[in-house]
Amino acid sequence: MADDDAKAALMARLRNQFGDLDLAGMLSDGKEEDASSEDSSVHEPSQAELIAWQQAQFNKGREKLQAKNLAAKTPLEKRRHLQNKHEDTDWEDILPQPNLQGQESLFFPSTNNEDGIFEVIGPHPLLMKFAAKGDPEVLGGAWKRLYSSSHGDGLSFPYLLDAIRGYGGPTVMLIRAIPSAKHCYGNKSSSSSTLGFYTTSTWMDSSQYYGTGECFLFSIGTEKDSEEIRIIRPKKDNSSKKSTDYMYCYPSRMNIASRNHVVDSTNGAVHGIGIGGNAGQPRLHITESMEGCRALGYDTVFEPGQLLMPDFGDSLYYFDIVHLEMWGVGGQSWIDDALRSRETEKERVRANLQKVQRVDKEQLLDDLRLTSAVFEHQQHT
Repeated sequence: MADDDAKAALMARLRNQFGDLDLAGMLSDGKEEDASSEDSSVHEPSQAELIAWQQAQFNKGREKLQAKNLAAKTPLEKRRHLQNKHEDTDWEDILPQPNLQGQESLFFPSTNNEDGIFEVIGPHPLLMKFAAKGDPEVLGGAWKRLYSSSHGDGLSFPYLLDAIRGYGGPTVMLIRAIPSAKHCYGNKSSSSSTLGFYTTSTWMDSSQYYGTGECFLFSIGTEKDSEEIRIIRPKKDNSSKKSTDYMYCYPSRMNIASRNHVVDSTNGAVHGIGIGGNAGQPRLHITESMEGCRALGYDTVFEPGQLLMPDFGDSLYYFDIVHLEMWGVGGQSWIDDALRSRETEKERVRANLQKVQRVDKEQLLDDLRLTSAVFEHQQHT
């Protein structure tokens, strides 16, 4: 009895000092002792044992803190953390050049004439300039074309969603826009503008804003310089990790003819893709018809700056999309991981759809049985 009391007192003291370690297992060294043995009395732990327990407790606490800090990191910070664990950091990093890997892009063409003569060797100069001014760490390296309206996908919002939904890596959206025909109040301009959006956040369906400050809006070309690149980043007071008011992707199931600026009755969000601004009036709004879109020059999330040419003012900065591309960036390793993430999301959606269809079929059978029973009852009566 005295031995039990002494053991309980020792265990209580050690728990107060070493937290939730398996002290009983440490004391017995994983071996059960015979209670009737004369050697079963409790001994004070040795100095070496105390040091080992203290080190184990310290390591456990450090691992918990690292896991907590990693969960709070942005996608790019997480990627850096994983790379640093597996790479030699003694060498100076040399950022790779952006590489389209032989894939064609209307915005960064490899040919400039109808004869198909290659006039650009290596990365397109405009692509190099965009990567250097935007985010060289992520925009350098391999690019993967996820969607292109001129390479078989057409101007299709559902196809665009299928290409990006669940894609777990950074993306670049490139848009070629012309003044909206339906909103032009002056002479219709024949000019076009190139604009877009970059983010490291995963695209998902939501009427609520999400994302991190690792994003920016951009435009390519001005009246004076067709290759001038303007980067419009989040405002410094909004780019903290706590802010998520950067993007949303809110598809509807309505008829395509009524998919321009359709407002949800619950939270005021307009359907389509919204960047910055607010749910009712995003800074950049891509409608589901890809017509009657809008790009404003100011909001409370991003720095001010026009995304469209000045003559778009005659259409109140509404525009129609004539071409759109979505690229996965960040290097081949990140792209491969992001594609696997997209496939996982597609499998999850398919499984949920099958479940709903099965439930609907069972409900239909129940309704038919009930209707049949009621009919038979009426026939008998």
